[in-house]
Amino acid sequence: AAVGCADPWDCLSNDWTFVSCALDTSSDAASARLHANARYLSVVRDSAHVAACYQFSQEGMPALPVKQQQELHRALFEEHALVFGNIPGPSEEVFVFGQQVRALQVVFQTLIPHVFALSLNGMIYMNMVADPDVLPEVETLPNFFIQELAELGLSFGVAGDPV
Repeated sequence: AAVGCADPWDCLSNDWTFVSCALDTSSDAASARLHANARYLSVVRDSAHVAACYQFSQEGMPALPVKQQQELHRALFEEHALVFGNIPGPSEEVFVFGQQVRALQVVFQTLIPHVFALSLNGMIYMNMVADPDVLPEVETLPNFFIQELAELGLSFGVAGDPV
């Protein structure tokens, strides 16, 4: 629950942690990058490092003075080029006020570009938040992502438009 929130049902909070990862971007083939990153991330995910990061974010950071929290966040973001997040959402239809939710997007501003993926009812929805003054050709990035998906599809025998 959120710090200082008496009733967890009335709180809006996140139960996640930031974990730094050095991903493979140098392999020539998309499938080689995928396999290398999957192996690396499975080791990271199952390591004590993730638990330590989570514990610090839940208990260590809130115990620090606000100024020190801000300095640590700034230092963390200075060392990274991109934040990628994902949430596995509901695998079935969702209704709000009697209306079916047909798509979901997660958008929030961070100090560096942020890509977020969210699933809903068998579909994945993605977006990127970035400052065009900092990343001037940001609109070209989705095309690279689609090309990567198409290459992965070909390498695994999956036909069709990746979009």
